[in-house]
Amino acid sequence: MRGLLLASLIIPLMLAGGTSARAEFSAEVVKTGTGRDASARLYLNEVEVLALRYSTDNRAVLVKIASLMSVAVRSSPGSVAPVEKIAVTDGVLVLSFDGSDEFRIPLAGIVFPRAAKKTLPRELAARFELALKRPQLGVSPAALTVPVGETRSAQLSGVFGSKIEVLNPHPEAVDVTVSGDAVTLEGLSPGTGAVMLRRGMSEVALQFKVQLLAAYFPDQVTTELAGPMPPWDELKEAVLAQLLANSAVAPEASVDFLGLERIEGNTGDMIARVVAQAPDRIKVGREIPVEVVFGPDYAEPSDIILFSNEPERVHGPGLLYHSNLLAGERARLVYHHQNRSGRMLNFRVLLVNLSGTNKKVLWRSGCAGPDISTYGVGSVAAERYLRKLKDGQGTYLTLSRHATTCIFERSLPPDQSVSGLMDLHLLSGDEVGIIVLAEESGAGRYGSYSGNSRLYDSAPPRFEPAGLTMHHIYDLDGNWLFLRMGKGEMRDRSNSPLIGDYGMLVEYVVTLMNSEGRTRKVSLTFDATAGEAQGVFLINGLMVRTPVVRPRSPFTLHVFRLGPYEKREVTITTIPAGGSHYPASLVFSSED
Repeated sequence: MRGLLLASLIIPLMLAGGTSARAEFSAEVVKTGTGRDASARLYLNEVEVLALRYSTDNRAVLVKIASLMSVAVRSSPGSVAPVEKIAVTDGVLVLSFDGSDEFRIPLAGIVFPRAAKKTLPRELAARFELALKRPQLGVSPAALTVPVGETRSAQLSGVFGSKIEVLNPHPEAVDVTVSGDAVTLEGLSPGTGAVMLRRGMSEVALQFKVQLLAAYFPDQVTTELAGPMPPWDELKEAVLAQLLANSAVAPEASVDFLGLERIEGNTGDMIARVVAQAPDRIKVGREIPVEVVFGPDYAEPSDIILFSNEPERVHGPGLLYHSNLLAGERARLVYHHQNRSGRMLNFRVLLVNLSGTNKKVLWRSGCAGPDISTYGVGSVAAERYLRKLKDGQGTYLTLSRHATTCIFERSLPPDQSVSGLMDLHLLSGDEVGIIVLAEESGAGRYGSYSGNSRLYDSAPPRFEPAGLTMHHIYDLDGNWLFLRMGKGEMRDRSNSPLIGDYGMLVEYVVTLMNSEGRTRKVSLTFDATAGEAQGVFLINGLMVRTPVVRPRSPFTLHVFRLGPYEKREVTITTIPAGGSHYPASLVFSSED
């Protein structure tokens, strides 16, 4: 019977001591407590396996076991653990290692594990098995790229409820928190390095790189419109301009506007898709909810002209125009440029918020190009502007602090032109920069501006007035009425005229008088007196755009029929178009 009992208490330990366990195996003996409560404790792979009442001999036994386990586990090419048997006999715990080393430990000196004599071998076997199979501390992924101002997390393995010690030699770059089996890094400033994570004797490095994003986009965008809903292409431009106005975009970044889509079943809400990338920054893509709202109607006129036309023929990249829009100023930006560089150029118009407070700008534009016809591109821009002005269309742009937004961007092939007219009225705040740029193709679509934030380095062309209304009377029995356009009504700071008055909104209010008792006809013609020109006119609200008109070949814009003794008021609104030759004339003439 005694032999059977002993046999039942002998447990061979055939454990799978895997490679990772051998590679990271740790064994240590620790003293805890004092006096009669002192104990020596054996930890294998941070698992407490056996504890004895403290004495020099007991500590030496545990140190010897730790050493044998370490040597055997680390040198074993197979998967059998080095503990050959665990037995209890005659009040003694017998531990045998590889048939050569045997330890006999009195049961009375065992502090841990607390187990009955017959269950102690199984309990110890379980402790050894747990220690030898316990995986090393690991982290996945082993490296994180973290945007400044955001967090990224990695998963820890082999934690087992242990407290994880964090060693962070780069507190200026990252903040590190461990919760459960997750480690989270918050990017504070650009930098690279590693944080060390330690569980007892086991440790692992988590590599990191903290970078700025190519762009920091808003969570959502609200686009505020004046007047009726614009065509879809113009709405997309307004959404993009507002999105960029609420974003922080790296100067060298390329922002691709992938599209704007309506959310099915809800005509008022949309999703904008954008991707930004830049050297040494993190590429970022977003799907941004867009809300379109309608603000108050806006009909205030512009007061000054900001004229970007020097040089008209652009021979390479550079800053074409810069000026500041001051508090309360109502300006119209007029630009007309032709690419004569022999290569593709990127043409942009930017608004830059020069302060740390939000600004609100009314933006109304008529832009065109690229086009090989310098006449055609100017007249299309004028037509689009006049149409928006007539319909009261515009966009209220809110510029976040220090934000840059792009309100016009085109890739311009050689020998082609761009032209535009933009009302830019600063409704709140004190100063906004206006920049016109020609850049190398591929320099970064919609990227922000990296130049001088103070833009008054020189006196850029600014002209007044931006609009003029004139009243005339034409008696059909009198001489023809000649209305001269572009003769230099606008003046700069030095009182020098701008011959052509390009971009000035001109309104003629003409009273036609038929003093006879019969119906008569009056012709209104456009006469290109200074050279080839293409004109755009609103005649009593009806839009008319001429072909290219040559000198001494007037183009008839409209024929009026006046009844007997009729008196009629006609309003003609026009704007000298970029690329055309002005001065030119409008001529009222009686046909009989």
